[in-house]
Amino acid sequence: MSSLAESNSLRPISSRPGPDHRPAEAGVAVRAIGLTKRYRNPWTLRVTQGLEDLDLEVERGEVMGYVGPNGAGKTTTLKLLTGLHKPTRGEAWIFGAGESTWSWPAGCRA
Repeated sequence: MSSLAESNSLRPISSRPGPDHRPAEAGVAVRAIGLTKRYRNPWTLRVTQGLEDLDLEVERGEVMGYVGPNGAGKTTTLKLLTGLHKPTRGEAWIFGAGESTWSWPAGCRA
């Protein structure tokens, strides 16, 4: 029995995508323009900035890492993109659909 490395080396080179290979449906997968989220404490009425004026664009087929220190807004960004939170200002789209058109499938709860 041959190893996985040996079996991969036996594949014809023409079937492997080249470095400039793009998916057939090239375009933007995630786009955010001026995305801002502010939280207001209901007791003190203090406003805390969760995210400020984020401009982001991720192409289809692209791999992106989203890293930063604690409190940088990583989780807030993902919650805004998935529709769990509503932005204070700005807009976001996933595969061309704006956050106002997103909905949970039947039977799912947030």
